[in-house]
Amino acid sequence: IESKMNNYEGIKDCAVAVKEIGGTQYLCAYYVRTEEDIDVEDLKTALAVELTSFMIPSSFTRLEKLPLTSNGKINKKALPDPIITQGESVKPRDEKEQAIYELIRELVANENIGVTDDLFTIGLTSLMAIKVAVLLKNKLNYNIATNEIIKGKTIENIAKASCVDQAGQVEEINEKRSYYPLTQNQLGLYFDCEKNPNTLIYNIPICIEFFKEMNIEQFKEAVIKVVNTHPYMKTQLSYQSDQLVQLRKDEEAVQVEVVYRSGKCIDEMKKAFVRPFTLLNSALYRFLMIQDEDKTTLLFDIHHMIFDGGSANLFIQDLLKAYKGEVLEGEKITAFDLAIKEEKEITSQKYEADRAYFKNKLETQATDLEQTAIKDGKKIGVAKATVELKKVKAFCRHNGITASNLFMAAFLRVLNTYTREETITIATISNGRGDISLANSFGMFVKTLPVVSKLEKEKRILEFIKEVQSNAFETIEHESFPLTQMSAQFGFKPNMIYAFQGGTIENNQTDMAYQVELLSLDTAKMPLTVNVFEEDQYRILMDYDGERYCYDYINSLVQAVKHCVEYFIENSNQTCKEVRLISVEEEAKIINVFNNTKVDYDDLSETIIDMFKNQVRRTPEN
Repeated sequence: IESKMNNYEGIKDCAVAVKEIGGTQYLCAYYVRTEEDIDVEDLKTALAVELTSFMIPSSFTRLEKLPLTSNGKINKKALPDPIITQGESVKPRDEKEQAIYELIRELVANENIGVTDDLFTIGLTSLMAIKVAVLLKNKLNYNIATNEIIKGKTIENIAKASCVDQAGQVEEINEKRSYYPLTQNQLGLYFDCEKNPNTLIYNIPICIEFFKEMNIEQFKEAVIKVVNTHPYMKTQLSYQSDQLVQLRKDEEAVQVEVVYRSGKCIDEMKKAFVRPFTLLNSALYRFLMIQDEDKTTLLFDIHHMIFDGGSANLFIQDLLKAYKGEVLEGEKITAFDLAIKEEKEITSQKYEADRAYFKNKLETQATDLEQTAIKDGKKIGVAKATVELKKVKAFCRHNGITASNLFMAAFLRVLNTYTREETITIATISNGRGDISLANSFGMFVKTLPVVSKLEKEKRILEFIKEVQSNAFETIEHESFPLTQMSAQFGFKPNMIYAFQGGTIENNQTDMAYQVELLSLDTAKMPLTVNVFEEDQYRILMDYDGERYCYDYINSLVQAVKHCVEYFIENSNQTCKEVRLISVEEEAKIINVFNNTKVDYDDLSETIIDMFKNQVRRTPEN
């Protein structure tokens, strides 16, 4: 930013710094002019040509000279706080903007918003964007993709991008068939399972424990009702004329096993419940209800071939509704329809454009962490850390970024240090539900997408985070090109994957007391998987391959990500090279304790060589 400003005619010297004013951080510019006057609005226009919007300073302050340190460098701490004048919020200008304004204002619980305000700075998150798209469709009959909301950021842009749903123009719903093609992602997953038939890495096993004895028959009927409302769960795989297909089994009876007061250890039952699926001509789900005197437990395991995290959340919501006798909403578009749509899109211009995008992006191989000399020797291990919720939310709101991208940026920065590589290439997850017609559908919609980040050590931290976010949003727009083809055509095979799980599984969202547990698997899905959960605090969980790494190494990695996030929040105006990955206490321990190697010896007349010779004489055979 300073370089671009110095190129502007009339500026003799300049500095840019982040200043916190009234609890909000602002990017502030200071300049010393030559003899000519500076037209600030013209300067902003010139900067906008070469810089992204978030890099344009909020204020421009003229100084007679810039404050310097004793060694002649600009003293940014001594720069005065500018006077930030808040422009009046732009009120809705027509009925459409007013309707969208009312909807979003209620969702984010914020009255002080205008139609041109960046919604991410007033509480919108990427998960909320999905809700906005659904509400716009259900309440206002407006169609807009979730990605357009994320990209647009303002009510003004959302109003421009959304259109009224016209009768007959809703979605392409196909006539029912007996079988359907698999998506590219499903095919890749199937062949991976064929190579490892006993693997559990694609199981999605979940335990829901209710803290009271439920009416077991009513509860069983509720499960059956949910599955019949979302019959894609009954899908089976088979071969038709040497082609692997999905068989539609809408009329198949739902199987639910019930065990009454078994007396068995619940942990043993959980462990026995999770087992490999038979992929061909067999159900890809299983249910087990356990009725005890003081509680009721539901174990269910669905193969990832037909299910994902978003589906799991929908299943739990519908299960609670069904138990209370509420009407369930059917699916507008099914995963079967999506498979047909994908088959048609493979020859489209959009698909080819997305292919070209990833071809250009994937110029380097996926980043890998070196194996440690000492290993756990087991198939899966877990390391954990936590970060305070309020600090993260306040930072994200002030700076218009999502918590997901904050944590991902921290992970990427930590990998720069651990791998000693400037360019980092990992994978991340998109929920694949940008089309709001899929908001109530079960299926495997999740997409695995590459993340490529090149470290510029002199870049400011906030600029780096926003660049990571911008790249993430841009990548989602090209998600029609699947991971299987990235692997086949460009050799992209990720070794690490990052996933933000905020709100994936909702606990206790109703008056029924229950808790949800994601049952553990016996094998790591990748050498390293990083999950961030948004609960009463942010939990960072790293699942790792214990046959490649040891706990101490991965624990140091997860703690480094924690410290990096905290450093980002407290020092967003610093450069990336200044990031601290350990606490002050740990640094003192390394410097003072680990370097305190002085040892007292009884006989100071002997050298190390003398001691070695004496030891050889005492034990010549060793």
